Amino acid sequence: MRTPGAPRELSARTRRATSPSGAALAAARVAAVRAAAVLAVAVLAVAWPGSASGTLADDVSRLRTAWDRDARVEQLPARLLSRGETIPLALPIWASETAGEACTSVAIVASPRASFVVQVASGPSLDVKSSEVGAVQLHRCGARRVDLRRILIEMRSPRGVVEALAAEAQTPLAALSSVLVHRDPGPKSPSGQAGPAPIPPPLELRAVAWEAQAKRDGATQIDRQVIKPQGSEIPTARLSLAEGCHRLSALGLSPVAPDAPRDLDLFLRGEALFELRREDQSENSDAELSVCVASPAPVRLGVLGLGTSDPAVLQHARFPMPLGLPSHWGPLVRSRLAEAFFRRHSAGSAREPVYESLGVAGRTTLPLNLELRTCYVAGLSVLQGTAKALLLEVTPNDRDGAADSTSEAEAVVVAFCTGDDGFARLRAEAIGLSVAWVAALWRVEREVPLEGTP
Repeated sequence: MRTPGAPRELSARTRRATSPSGAALAAARVAAVRAAAVLAVAVLAVAWPGSASGTLADDVSRLRTAWDRDARVEQLPARLLSRGETIPLALPIWASETAGEACTSVAIVASPRASFVVQVASGPSLDVKSSEVGAVQLHRCGARRVDLRRILIEMRSPRGVVEALAAEAQTPLAALSSVLVHRDPGPKSPSGQAGPAPIPPPLELRAVAWEAQAKRDGATQIDRQVIKPQGSEIPTARLSLAEGCHRLSALGLSPVAPDAPRDLDLFLRGEALFELRREDQSENSDAELSVCVASPAPVRLGVLGLGTSDPAVLQHARFPMPLGLPSHWGPLVRSRLAEAFFRRHSAGSAREPVYESLGVAGRTTLPLNLELRTCYVAGLSVLQGTAKALLLEVTPNDRDGAADSTSEAEAVVVAFCTGDDGFARLRAEAIGLSVAWVAALWRVEREVPLEGTP
């Protein structure tokens, strides 16, 4: 005779016998996860080729292989460029022949993170292209292939290797991004309209505001004069700049509606020092420039953009020479470092430099053993030659570093503070031909007075 619980016990045993064990379930789950992972990898491999993350050499090889099917292709030697460096790209003679209707395609490729600019031809045919995802592609057919005889590459990134391919076919070759899909920049947003320029305030208000700002910045003397065009000649004025820093501005009349505001440009040329040249080419109704001289210098100022009978107000503010610039550097280096301090709104240092060093083009690292928890100013100036770019960086061991770079000015300065060990590294980098530089260090003040020290 069966007990009431017997059927339930038999039913439970039957279920245990016919259902999979816990270990089997776990194994099934692992197998399913692995299968899903393999499927995902396969899908990604189809949608995003493995070569998309390849090297520059891989990209050039893939592009050459694709172009070889339909064209005559030649790979040019790779070039290493630094920021500001401009080189010509010499294509094979057949690539720029004007006879016939053949087409030449040129691909200039660098790292996807590199930025460079390519100029093709000159004059009315000038074409300027900026790299997108590290690449620029050019096409010219028939007689227009003559444009390819002048190609200039200018590097905008700190440094980069540039590769180039030239190919000849009956029609322009496919876009580079169709072969190297990871270099497709994607869709571009339409460019907007900036609208008309705002009408500037009346001349007197602008002049008074400019003088007030100059006084707040420490100007010791401010002069004002009016200059007018003489016929078709550019209006100019002669000034004698005394030792120190100078800020100069040209203010034009407010336009009468519906005339658009005039774009004034101001330029300065030294009459004795021919290398003394400054220009303001901003698109503003008022122009301004600044210059520092270590000895008196006669200069000529000119204003561009005025109407045939419109006057301009020329304003001149004089500032003291920044302190702490040794006379043994000579007037040229002192002037360059003075401008670097002036751009930072710094009066310089009351003391002479505590450290000086000379160097040449390239990258130089200098170890510095300085006072503990003390603030300094470091300066770097071109001593001779023409620099295309300057970089100055100071990194204390246990503090954030300070760095500044320029592709226009000939001197830079940075401020920094040492930590508890007083050790720092100064890195100077100058790019250019036959460049020599001088670096200096000025002590500013101690953060916290140490026990037993003044």
